[in-house]
Amino acid sequence: IADRCRQRGVEMLERPHSTPYIEQQLSFLRVYADTWIGKPGMVRPLANYVDDSARFKRCYAAKEDRSWEGNAVNFQRVIETVAVIDERVAAQLALLLAFGLRRKEAIMFMPHSAVVPSESVPISQHASDRYAAFLRVERGTKGGRLRFVAIRNDDQRKALDHALQFAAHPSSHLGHPGLSLKQSLKRFDNVMQKAGVTRKRLGVTAHGLRHQFAQEFHVELTDVRAPVRGDVGHARRVRRA
Repeated sequence: IADRCRQRGVEMLERPHSTPYIEQQLSFLRVYADTWIGKPGMVRPLANYVDDSARFKRCYAAKEDRSWEGNAVNFQRVIETVAVIDERVAAQLALLLAFGLRRKEAIMFMPHSAVVPSESVPISQHASDRYAAFLRVERGTKGGRLRFVAIRNDDQRKALDHALQFAAHPSSHLGHPGLSLKQSLKRFDNVMQKAGVTRKRLGVTAHGLRHQFAQEFHVELTDVRAPVRGDVGHARRVRRA
């Protein structure tokens, strides 16, 4: 590989890319090949490009609880601290917990056009017949893949109302006016650092809110806790009053 890089004038990496990063890049290429140029199947699975596929195998089952609640982090207290630093970032952060958005999705979020009725949701969408409205999420998603998130409770509606305060026009997004996407992402990270939302200081990151969203939705759909919150890997039924 080093010889090929030298021949083509490409600098070698200081350290190897991680498996998730490599898969992400392949996902981008796959969307380009399948959707943009109409060549489905041109980009093959990662295993086709490596000598030892076992080295690049990912485990998608959570081995530790990375949610804020599971690490005794008070969301309300943290978001109040974040709001003092930057109210717009606080609105973005609230969307991570309310709808399981990633930070990039929250920054690119357009609240005026995001809510759709259940009739507009594909039948294949999980639980599409249980809720009246959904959030349409496509901007900033991995590979540009569209998904729908059910609007289930008042906390979600409150997060949406808060987001609307920072979107003056129907085409407005939650990114900082005057900043590029890259700058807005950096601004988000800087605010998290300043507020102490780091694995070193609190034991969690902002992405842990996405984990918490998934766990709460799992309980709502199944009446059992997510396996990562159970006893010795087993789901534990939730007692309801």
